[in-house]
Amino acid sequence: MKARAWLTSLVMLTALLGGGCDTETDVDLLDRVMSQRGKVRSLVHTEGCASVDQCRSVPMGAKGCGGPREYVVYCSVTTDEPALLAAIDAETQAERAYNSKTGGVSDCLFVMPPVLELAGGVCQRAGTSPSLTPTVR
Repeated sequence: MKARAWLTSLVMLTALLGGGCDTETDVDLLDRVMSQRGKVRSLVHTEGCASVDQCRSVPMGAKGCGGPREYVVYCSVTTDEPALLAAIDAETQAERAYNSKTGGVSDCLFVMPPVLELAGGVCQRAGTSPSLTPTVR
């Protein structure tokens, strides 16, 4: 019984001193960010809308000094929005964790939500060609 109490005390002390079970490396965190970006990319559909009112954009990512890294443009008719928003949230949280652990820095420029347009049934940032519109890097 004394051994169990000692072990419990040791585990609690280790957690309090910051020596917990956090073994995620910088590379692991970056892999998680990239994996989540791939998931977001697979969920985004820009085609299939009948009006620009059906087009959406949502902030994604976390710059080192705050704010989103970019906005993802998608068609709300053909995109599974709950799944996309969950994937974007996971990517953003992963990028925040990576920035926090690595002391990430960025350009600190404020990224504005894009003006959206519909061209040939494809949602895009205004003034861009659908073939040139980046969705997610």
